[in-house]
Amino acid sequence: MRIRTEFVHPPIPDRRFDWTAIDDDTYDGPGSPIGFGPTAQAAIDDFREAIELRYDPVTVSTAIALHAWSACTGTEFDCRLAWANAARAHGL
Repeated sequence: MRIRTEFVHPPIPDRRFDWTAIDDDTYDGPGSPIGFGPTAQAAIDDFREAIELRYDPVTVSTAIALHAWSACTGTEFDCRLAWANAARAHGL
């Protein structure tokens, strides 16, 4: 793995996305893991976390469940349905 960082400084006031990190050996566009951060090191750390999430099914399912649950603003039934649909969409 050869991690490459890049200072992208997008034209937004939020500086958390100034740096990106990718695996230069395997990056093939959208869908590939990418890390973001306010510094190069933070982007590398975020990238490594993205790699761990990608290959750890327990972590992936937990992240999907938490995201679906936190994004839900409806009733408990609606939230459970949103979580089930997110899990199904990710093959869990």
